[in-house]
Order: sequence, then structure tokens, then C-alpha cells
Amino acid sequence: MKRVFITLAILTLLAAACAAPTPTPPAPTSAPTSIPTPTSTRTVAPATTQDCGTIHMRGPNAPTDATAQQSEDCLWNAFKQSQPAKLVVSIMGVDTTETHTFALEIKSGKLVVTDTVTRTIVPARTMPTESYTCTGIEQRQGGLVFKSCGDEGDLVVPAAK
Repeated sequence: MKRVFITLAILTLLAAACAAPTPTPPAPTSAPTSIPTPTSTRTVAPATTQDCGTIHMRGPNAPTDATAQQSEDCLWNAFKQSQPAKLVVSIMGVDTTETHTFALEIKSGKLVVTDTVTRTIVPARTMPTESYTCTGIEQRQGGLVFKSCGDEGDLVVPAAK
């Protein structure tokens, strides 16, 4: 009986402690008279580059990947909106592979289109990487034309089948 009484007394004290109001913090003694002015300007981080994926082509034939048209549309929309993006196009020949990485970058406030090309000749002889600046992109019959890309000239990525 004594044990039950002690347990009830402890529970009563705990309940009373939980029901007690919490103390309020003291009020500030003085309110600020003005909002501080920042001493430096805020730098906005550049937009992240959207990865539009990879398209696989066999020679000059239209790509047959299930996501090829979506990848082309992704880069085209990024180009129209002047947003950073990249698209990789792998063109496979009989004994060669050309991999073009098309990138949309903002440089000095302007959109720049670049093509970085890696060529591999079977069996696994990789040529030096080359980079070109293109003058723009056009959409033609659902495909993309990368205009005046240095020594490469115009590069066509046909619409997906």
C-alpha cells in the first residue's frame, strides 16, 4: 500500500510540473531603429547545366533510340531559352566512332554553343580531342542542325525515327 501511495505521489508531482506554464523570455530592451544595409552585393550562382542525354546514330542515319527525340527537344528548348545544357551524340561507323558533346554555356552574358569531338578508330586508337564553337542551332524537320562548327561545318542530327 505504501508503494502505491509513493507512486501516486510521484505521478501527481510530474503531472503538476508538466501543467505549469513555461516562463516567457524577457522582452528586448530596445528595438532596432533601422534595417542594416548590406555592405556587399549578393552573387547569384549560375544555373546548373541540364543533361539532355545521349543519342546513338549509325552513320548519317536517323537515331532509333526510344529517347532520342526527347533528347533533341531538350537541347532545342534549352537553346531557345538561353539555358545551359549538354547533349552527347555518338556516331558509329564501320571502324570508327565519333562522339560529339554539344554544350550550351553562358559566357560573358551570351549563349555559346560548343562541340567537343572525340574520334576513336578500331581497335581503340583515340585521336586528339577537338573543340569548336558553333554559330547556333536550327531545328529542321524535327532534327537539329549545329551551324558552322569550325572545321566541322554544319552538323546534322536527324529527327529520331
